Amino acid sequence: MKNLIFLLLPFSLFSQTYSFATKVMSWQGHDYYVSNQTYTFWGAENHIQNIDTNIHVLSISNSRENNELADSLNYLFGYDVYCWLGGHDTTTEGTYKWMDSTSFNYSNWYCDSLYCEPNGGTDENYIMFNFGDRGKWNDATNINDYFRYLFKVPTPTSTGGGSNGNGNNGGGSVGSGNGNSIGIEENTLNYYRLWDWRGNLIYEGNELNYQNLKGYYVLMTNNVVEKIFVEGY
Repeated sequence: MKNLIFLLLPFSLFSQTYSFATKVMSWQGHDYYVSNQTYTFWGAENHIQNIDTNIHVLSISNSRENNELADSLNYLFGYDVYCWLGGHDTTTEGTYKWMDSTSFNYSNWYCDSLYCEPNGGTDENYIMFNFGDRGKWNDATNINDYFRYLFKVPTPTSTGGGSNGNGNNGGGSVGSGNGNSIGIEENTLNYYRLWDWRGNLIYEGNELNYQNLKGYYVLMTNNVVEKIFVEGY
């Protein structure tokens, strides 16, 4: 089999599931979800609070988080789906704050040669995601605007760390076991299960074939679970 370079990242298969939402990505110690149904802004916040008072509609703190989330949503849905973020300026017009009380120190408002957001005044006080361009923000209403909403929860502790084999002779799974190394995956005697980013099992057996695959996947090698990024051919 042709060698394939890929990146191993920490991942836990046995993470908490939320039946009302779909997992979007794992990033910096958190799992990110998008609701399966649409809500008004306050409907979204009330919905997640009724499930867990420790969770709020999502706040975003930097451009890397914003862009990772936007790209992951596009990969999941195939387009830039509208979503609520947990920000509003209902207390003081023009002064936005997050529902989870974190500092509002980053924004990514849509802007072009004709106009810039936010521009809705007191009629539009709630932040929506993916407006006009991927990952851009807009101020929307709480009346006629119904969108999915985003939230995040701490990623559960990984249940497996990988073995210390060199990945070339069946001596173990790829990498050093810490989930942060570059490895080479070849044909071995290991048993594999491979899921796509939507959670669909796409392969199970003793021989891996990454032909025509590219992007993020979840790989289980002899019950050791890792998130991988396939660079493609």
